[in-house]
Amino acid sequence: MKSEVRTVHFTIEGEWLTDLLRHMWVEGNEVKAIKVWEAGFPQQATPATLRDTFLRIVSGKAKFTGTSDAPGFRLEPDDYRFYLGDKSLPLLDSWEDVILMKKARLYVAELELRRFRHGRRFMDEPDEPINVFEWARAVDENRAENNLRRVVNGYLTDIQNLCIGFGADLKLDMLPDEDIPLLTGPTALRRHDEYATYLQCKRAYSVIRSQLEPIDRYFKTKYGEAIWTFDWRDVKDACGIPARYEQQLDKAVDDAQESLRGEPQRIDPSAMVPMLDVNKYIQDVIREGERQVIKPEDVITTVWTSGYIDPTGQFYGCSDLGHVAFAEDLCQTLGLEVEGTTNTSEIIDRLGWVKMTMSRFFWDTTKRPSAAQQRTMMDYMLAKGMKTAIFNVFGKPQTLAEALGEEQL
Repeated sequence: MKSEVRTVHFTIEGEWLTDLLRHMWVEGNEVKAIKVWEAGFPQQATPATLRDTFLRIVSGKAKFTGTSDAPGFRLEPDDYRFYLGDKSLPLLDSWEDVILMKKARLYVAELELRRFRHGRRFMDEPDEPINVFEWARAVDENRAENNLRRVVNGYLTDIQNLCIGFGADLKLDMLPDEDIPLLTGPTALRRHDEYATYLQCKRAYSVIRSQLEPIDRYFKTKYGEAIWTFDWRDVKDACGIPARYEQQLDKAVDDAQESLRGEPQRIDPSAMVPMLDVNKYIQDVIREGERQVIKPEDVITTVWTSGYIDPTGQFYGCSDLGHVAFAEDLCQTLGLEVEGTTNTSEIIDRLGWVKMTMSRFFWDTTKRPSAAQQRTMMDYMLAKGMKTAIFNVFGKPQTLAEALGEEQL
């Protein structure tokens, strides 16, 4: 008996296909949206088409009407900024914004993974036999860590695939490059040595926030305050700042400082992390991308507010968020190496360079800035009309002489 073969005909409506692509786009499944497009329009899956027609559809500027039957879909103008009218779900209108958002979320996810790994109690792969209870707890920790790893790997894979699909250069300049200081236990409200650790956590949070906040502000300025970028509570947790009793810890720190020095030293986050000009940040990124040759420049006339000062006092400028990628470029261009590490940021620190970030100055505290570096920092401050700045400390601004413990330079 021969089996009967039946054919089934499907008709796809243009509005349904448009909604499907936008739904994937807004929920963070941009790569799946691209795969649907490639499957339906294999002849229109080039980077140029993805940048033009595909992007216009998923960003709400155009839509399909008609059906897949003859004469086929029609592409018509549209004005659809928010998915289902929800202002917390804007349709990102450029591939650069999609990748920047994923880089920022990858940054936060990587912080959370590092925080978890720092806090592990049991080895994930023990070298020696352990008892069954420790083994079971290690298995539970492995499961939790694997979930965090999947989030990190998901963002990383998406960024790579999007860069390939849109024909962009992959540059992971948003990965944390510094260790996260951690609270050493639940005794932080009683022991003074815990206060110092807590201040380190606060300082790490401020440094990390200085990298993430301009991105958060950029998206809120462009797409509205309702857009969700990332949760600052997750960033605080990753830095070891316990939200449950943060105010108590702040008070304990102030009380400890008052008892030790006679007066409390109040922390001024606005002095440590100045507000960034989003427009200038975007211009700096564009200027950095157009730079053909890396070379020193005059610190007095420079337009950069971040960069590095080498031990001879020469200044190399970069964008406020570009230190990690710029350190790689500097080491490659200048042939900088240090035995025992391939981390370019660490190489530059160990070679005695001064890091300037948003008109603040930081250096390896085991070393002292050279006389040439001190002159360059002073020249920059005089050119900017700055009498004081932040130097390697979390607190009130100082003169360079005060930061170096000298009466005068």
